[in-house]
Amino acid sequence: MKFKALKRFIDLEDDNHIYNVGDEYPRKNHQVTDERLIALMTGTNKRHEVLVFPYSSGEMIGEVVSMPSEEKTAEIEENEPSKADKPKKKKKTVTDD
Repeated sequence: MKFKALKRFIDLEDDNHIYNVGDEYPRKNHQVTDERLIALMTGTNKRHEVLVFPYSSGEMIGEVVSMPSEEKTAEIEENEPSKADKPKKKKKTVTDD
């Protein structure tokens, strides 16, 4: 299966080789482990971002989706102030003297 870079990144496991958007991954003569591919396809890497996606004949296979886990979503919702907690902005009135 072939992969392409979704974002520009430096591959720390390939002598700091720079992959630009659209570059084929991995480059010729570089072997990559399944674990590394999964890390780059799922965001379980140092950047916490999806960096490569599978493609065939120039077409993207499937859909690249990066969503927070249910636990992370719940944490975000708990930490966000509700509308009732936010102070209302006072409207300024302009008067002609």
